[in-house]
Amino acid sequence: MRWHADAVPGALVDGEFVPDWLAAADAPWLRELLLEAAAFDGRPFAALRDRWRQHEVPPRAGARWPWVLAELRAALLPRRGAAASAVRAAVFAAVAGGASRAAALAAGAAVGRCAVAAVEAALFADLGDQRCVAWPAGWDVDAVRRAVNARWARVLLATANAAELELGGSSRAVLKTAWLHGAHFRVRAVDADVARLEWLPAPGDARPGRRLAAVLGVLPWARRFLLRASVRWRGMRCALVLSNLDALAVGAAPAEFDSGVERAFAAALVRECGGWELRREPVPLPIGERLAFPDFALVRGAEVWWVELAGLRQRSALAGKLDVLARVERYVLVLPQEKCPVDCLGHARVVGYRRGKLDSAAARVAGIVAMQHGAARLHARDAERELDSLAPAP
Repeated sequence: MRWHADAVPGALVDGEFVPDWLAAADAPWLRELLLEAAAFDGRPFAALRDRWRQHEVPPRAGARWPWVLAELRAALLPRRGAAASAVRAAVFAAVAGGASRAAALAAGAAVGRCAVAAVEAALFADLGDQRCVAWPAGWDVDAVRRAVNARWARVLLATANAAELELGGSSRAVLKTAWLHGAHFRVRAVDADVARLEWLPAPGDARPGRRLAAVLGVLPWARRFLLRASVRWRGMRCALVLSNLDALAVGAAPAEFDSGVERAFAAALVRECGGWELRREPVPLPIGERLAFPDFALVRGAEVWWVELAGLRQRSALAGKLDVLARVERYVLVLPQEKCPVDCLGHARVVGYRRGKLDSAAARVAGIVAMQHGAARLHARDAERELDSLAPAP
């Protein structure tokens, strides 16, 4: 079926569109549907499709029935294999060259490294509904429920023209994913536990809601989230509210590290920064209306130092990183030496690194932190002595 926001089943309630979410009460008919589909594992999907066409729609399913079937089809059908395409190409090329039927099949068998008898049966087995059902691991009633609910949310968010987001815990993965997809959030307020953000489409973007929808899979990784978006449904603008209380599909867990270089640098920081706790991907820092994403935080008591390891794949990003460096006093920027201008490397809190020599870069970071930490302690001690000298004699 065609994924279209107007086809999402639901109702308007005081200006808010509430989808007819699949819930725990839908488990009986979903379970029956899955058990039936599982019996077709390894058989052509066309047979299962024909069975569905004969199926009486469960009363509880209603308008949600075609969405569930479409989600099941997407999950049960494997992607086209390159091997089958190569076999088909070899057979057709042999026929076009005047080869006999037997010779053409033999050519396909040679390419596919299979028996000649298997070539004819598999010639179109990777196309359309002739593909065989492949039951996905971990696919159960709850997975179907969450997948369909998330499909509705993505389709609706694709029509969004404004949104507000509250995030609590693990916000970096969400906001970084949004940034990578071009969905930029502006900071409205940040406290110790919750960030309040606003999203507006970029000027000139024809379908900006798709960028917002791309964030949906990682939103559940936040301990708490509340997304309120202005979406279009059947010609009307209405609010769509999504939260961590909704049964939505959870995307793949964010990788522990973005690269091997980052992993090695983290290990070097642990060795070099004794007495400091290393935290990976701390809470983003508000810089005006935008956010900075340090990779690490070095924490000792109430004191925090932020460390960003930047690859500078885009040289244009350097200006923004230097702006963060100027605005945040306890921020250290670690840059590839070969890509960093000489004048930047002269900055007191910029560290150049070379691949394979991350220990020396981590040692320099430790030195910067230790020096500033020591200076702060001396300043505090001097201030304390000055206060003592001003105190009246007993």
